[in-house]
Amino acid sequence: MSGPALIGIDWGSTALRAYLMAGDGRVVAEASGLEGILEPAGARTFEDVLETRIGPWLEASRPERQALPIVASGMIGSRNGLREAPYVPCPAAPGDLAQGLVPAACGRFRLWLVPGVRQNDPDGPDVMRGEETQILGALAGDPEPPDRGPEIRLLVLPGTHSKWVETEGTVIREFTTFPTGEIYASLLRSGSLAGFTAEARPPSAGVPATAHFDAGLAAAREDPGLLRHLFGVRARTLLGALETTGVPEFLSGVLLGHEIEEALARFQRSPAAPLTLVADGPLGTRYARALSARGLTPIRAPAGAAARGLFVLGRDLVRNGS
Repeated sequence: MSGPALIGIDWGSTALRAYLMAGDGRVVAEASGLEGILEPAGARTFEDVLETRIGPWLEASRPERQALPIVASGMIGSRNGLREAPYVPCPAAPGDLAQGLVPAACGRFRLWLVPGVRQNDPDGPDVMRGEETQILGALAGDPEPPDRGPEIRLLVLPGTHSKWVETEGTVIREFTTFPTGEIYASLLRSGSLAGFTAEARPPSAGVPATAHFDAGLAAAREDPGLLRHLFGVRARTLLGALETTGVPEFLSGVLLGHEIEEALARFQRSPAAPLTLVADGPLGTRYARALSARGLTPIRAPAGAAARGLFVLGRDLVRNGS
């Protein structure tokens, strides 16, 4: 099948990205916007956003009816979204997620919402919503080693709430979340470091990691005391050991370094063992640098993991003409 066969939507809290895909999974068109479920641009309804972003695709395919199945992952399937798609428990296989798709109507649009994944860990529960689709996409098409069982891998998905995920084959076995990005932003915006960074610019797109970032990583490797290190950033600036303009980079290194140390302890990984990094752009580059500094050799997943994962979950809908 070479013509349009499926629409996939990665719809999070702050943004949306939609993909028009052929029957072989190839992306033939994309649409995106800052129309997350919490703050749609211009306070528009979900239906308005869908009309703008994917309405033309439906009309171009078969105007007499909705011919293309629509699969949507992310926070659109949360209790704050269009309809809640209940979490699937770990271990979660692709088939479990596909069976957990929840139908939802939004005006003339008929969507299938991807369920998130939950983990009832004795040390504390955890959840993900949206990352499960990226994981499936990152693993799609990766053959299993011959004469061996499913390979156990570790995937890292950076973000506001970074996920470290252990998989066996294509099954999500275990994961943990680190709110590294959220803590970083909060400390610089309104925390104890806000007054020290008035003249500094936080790390942003196109800004490479610096010596301050590397120093923060080294501090995290040498001492497990995260809370002490966080106040230590302030103390360093007061005592002249850290220039104000270096605070954002040093703080980034401290937080990311502690995330890596805690994750490695949890999953008991050897520093020489490879892992898969699911991230594009400057954030992926920053994580790759931090992992390399720890002696790890990350494998970068190909771009477009969300689109591939949406296709994996929507394949049966395409075959059945749903």
